[in-house]
Amino acid sequence: MLLKIEALNYSIDGNSIFENLNLNISLQGITAVLGANGSGKSTLLSLIAGYLQPHLGQLSFNEKRIIGPDFKLIPGHPEIALVRQDMRLTPYATVRENLSHVLRTYDEIGQNSHIERLSSILGFGNYLDKTLKFLSGGEQQRISIAAALASNPSLLLMDEPFSQTDIHLKSQLKVYLQNIVKELGVRILFVTHDPQEALSLANNILILNRGEFIEEGTGKELYYKPKFKITAELTGYCNWVSIASLISKKALIVEGNYLIRPDEIDISLVVKPNSIKAKVHRIEFCGLYNFIYLNINGEDNLLKAVVISSSTFNIGQEVFLNIN
Repeated sequence: MLLKIEALNYSIDGNSIFENLNLNISLQGITAVLGANGSGKSTLLSLIAGYLQPHLGQLSFNEKRIIGPDFKLIPGHPEIALVRQDMRLTPYATVRENLSHVLRTYDEIGQNSHIERLSSILGFGNYLDKTLKFLSGGEQQRISIAAALASNPSLLLMDEPFSQTDIHLKSQLKVYLQNIVKELGVRILFVTHDPQEALSLANNILILNRGEFIEEGTGKELYYKPKFKITAELTGYCNWVSIASLISKKALIVEGNYLIRPDEIDISLVVKPNSIKAKVHRIEFCGLYNFIYLNINGEDNLLKAVVISSSTFNIGQEVFLNIN
């Protein structure tokens, strides 16, 4: 499925959001647009969905132009559905009633068939007859996705889909989104500012920075071999070291800066070949893992490393580093 953006210009109250934006991408499985808050991610989705009118340029999906609201009585594209952060459902109706309303062009048998299939794929069959307002944010999110899928789109757009979910529900929702791709053949394009959401779910990631797509690749490509400093910082924690650092020879050079990821640092109490002596300055407990801040003799910046939380390092302890 081909999504094409050509010389797109769009501004809000005189402030340019996109200026001559271009994109030509074949959507496979799940694609993420990763960018900082305020980078234009939500606006981009509304433009792709046909709900906003470009000031210049055009967008197309599967070689058919996406027509904006200035030239279409009812905004939107028949093959594209958008799930917004503000879920537009009826809170005092049941889940079944909300979905039946979306499916009102079908007869009762058709409605029930669609609802049963969507509830199976998204895992909400046990609360079809519950009033929406009594469901959790994550449960409501699933109903919002089901409502969007009711129109049988080819492309599902999602705006920060994990923003109202806790860790447990986030993990479940990722499985449900993968089910959508597998069972329905729908492609998903979602936007997020959270690197963990993009890296753990998307087959392909686009980096959006200041209204421009600057880089594209898999999660591993963008994490371990970023071309730009902003890409490195958007995809995870960074150690930026100086050329004078004892470990700079092992660093990846990104736009003239020397990068070492926390997970590339091996900490040991035993000297190994090419080890560098360091001292544990601070330990930050994060549950499954710890961040350990290390001081290398004579260097100003602390080095951030990651170890499993059961590791027995102590503040002030002398350790030895190797870069993987």
